[in-house]
Amino acid sequence: MSIKAKFIVFNSALILAVGLGLGALSIFSMRSLLNHMAEHQATNFSRELVKQSHSGSRLLDEKTILMKIQEFIEYDSILSGFVCDAHGVIIAHNDIREVGKVMPVEKRSRMRYGFTKDSTPFVEVTAPILAEDTNEGDFILENDGAKMPERRSGVNQYLGSAQIHLSLEAGSNFTRIMTRKVAVVVVFSIVVAIGLVFIVLKILLSPLKRLIEGVDRLAAGDLEHRVTVASNDEIGDVARSFNDMILALQETTVSKESFRTKEERLRLLLDSTAEAIYGVDLQGNCTFCNPACVRLLGYEKVEDLIGKYMHTLSHHSRLDGSPYPSEECRIYQSFHGDGCNNHVTDEVFWRKDGTSVPVEYWSYPIRHEGRITGSVVAILDITERKKMETDRDAMQKKLLQSEKMSAVGQLAAGIAHEINNPLGVILGFAQGLASRLKPGDPYELPVKSIEREAVRCKNLVQDLLTFSRTSVGDREPQDLNAILEGALTLVETRAKVCDVTIGKDLAVGLPKVLCSKNQIQQVIVNLANNAFDAMPEGGRFEVSTCLIKENPLSWVSLKISDTGAGIPPGIVSKVFDPFFTTKEAGKGTGLGLSLVYEIIHKHSGSVEVKSRPGRTEFFIKLPVRTGREFEEHISKVQKHQDEKSSNRDPELS
Repeated sequence: MSIKAKFIVFNSALILAVGLGLGALSIFSMRSLLNHMAEHQATNFSRELVKQSHSGSRLLDEKTILMKIQEFIEYDSILSGFVCDAHGVIIAHNDIREVGKVMPVEKRSRMRYGFTKDSTPFVEVTAPILAEDTNEGDFILENDGAKMPERRSGVNQYLGSAQIHLSLEAGSNFTRIMTRKVAVVVVFSIVVAIGLVFIVLKILLSPLKRLIEGVDRLAAGDLEHRVTVASNDEIGDVARSFNDMILALQETTVSKESFRTKEERLRLLLDSTAEAIYGVDLQGNCTFCNPACVRLLGYEKVEDLIGKYMHTLSHHSRLDGSPYPSEECRIYQSFHGDGCNNHVTDEVFWRKDGTSVPVEYWSYPIRHEGRITGSVVAILDITERKKMETDRDAMQKKLLQSEKMSAVGQLAAGIAHEINNPLGVILGFAQGLASRLKPGDPYELPVKSIEREAVRCKNLVQDLLTFSRTSVGDREPQDLNAILEGALTLVETRAKVCDVTIGKDLAVGLPKVLCSKNQIQQVIVNLANNAFDAMPEGGRFEVSTCLIKENPLSWVSLKISDTGAGIPPGIVSKVFDPFFTTKEAGKGTGLGLSLVYEIIHKHSGSVEVKSRPGRTEFFIKLPVRTGREFEEHISKVQKHQDEKSSNRDPELS
């Protein structure tokens, strides 16, 4: 609330209280005076009735007393009057119906106020009738207003009492009229007084208004304005001090504006910088930071970092989780050590959620008047750089692997021409010789060994040829469930020998996939053989198919699992590498899963492996082709066959 409002409210309340108090006091005094006059008048009437109601030591007769009462009733202010004997029996009353009734004891010697049935106010005065004449000192007025007889000699005799009811209506009407007049006077006085308050307030507040106007213009940037000093009082002193303050501000505004401009530019530069930047004092507590720093460390606002010990908050551990003492921290050393600039290229900072972020950072000491007061740290998030380095290494490995595969393909092609034919001759002669040997012949074992090893070499050469020549080939829309059934038929015999149970869960109504039947069968057979090798003591081999919809594509999924020992976690990522095998020498070429991988990927599919002790699962997905794609493929195959027919030598046809 303003001073003006307080002044008005206080003085108005004071004037109102004083005015109402004086008015109420006046009305109360006037009402008390009127009541006192009515009491005095009623007392005189009652004394006169006492004198007219007895003679000597006896009361007059009822008729005489009633005539006296009727004389009193003629007065407008007298409502009623009566006389009762010493026993309280009413012997004369202006209302004949009351004669003979006994006046209650509590009303015989009492003055009281009341209201008639029609709400007319009255005062009731009861005076005693004594055998001797009494004067004003013969009865006294008690605290409750009752006049009690006081016997002054033994000859006085109580004969009864006389009672007068005096109407107070005239006094009440006069009081109401005077109350209204007093109220008008009080209200007028209050209005005049409040008006005077406003006039005085205006005189007192005019200098303050000028001062407030000067403050507002100063707040708006007007340093040329001066407040007019019109008095030598306290307000004038304030105005002079205000003018002096404006003069001092004018002298410092230019330097402050320059400083503010530089500060705003620095803040804008800091906030727009992509690198995370923060500053610390000599205790290592954060003194400032930019939004990039808040985002990097995983917080929501700058206030979450200001005042916090930054080493404990975000630089407390190394990448391996081991503690990182602050004394060894290069940031700490920049403001507690030699004060040199530090550049660290490979450390981690820790976010609010507990994750780490690889960073490169620079730490520079902050100097003031030759003393180091803290340090400023600029941090660069190198997560993407690390990822690119990892991706680059992976690409290099893939490139080397691709070159290796190319070399393997060329080697396989050479083996096919240089080794396969001699192996066929060796195998043919070994089988022919073995068929001619008699049982027990000493050459039987060597010849059988030659035959067995020749077969193994031929299989190895065939795997190499298959691996090097895996291509798109002739593909047709195929039912994967039918291919799976055919492949399982090929391995059922070995499954029985190895005591392996085959379980199938094939989805009904699968769409056809565009694939090479022989190659997909080879995938299933290779996976089955690997599974049987992993269960030398028997187990369960399960296959299942289903349809997977991933908008906008659909896939036919093949899941193959076994209950073997499982693949160690450290080599799961290597199982598809060519020539990688965990089998003993001579029991595997390391090309089985590599062929699976190559065949599936050349069918635009994917293959994944999950393994744990007691269970290994392979997940294969092949894309579902639309009817239009099938038609286009069939058209290409037909066109290719027509071209081959047209290019055939006529002599061979």
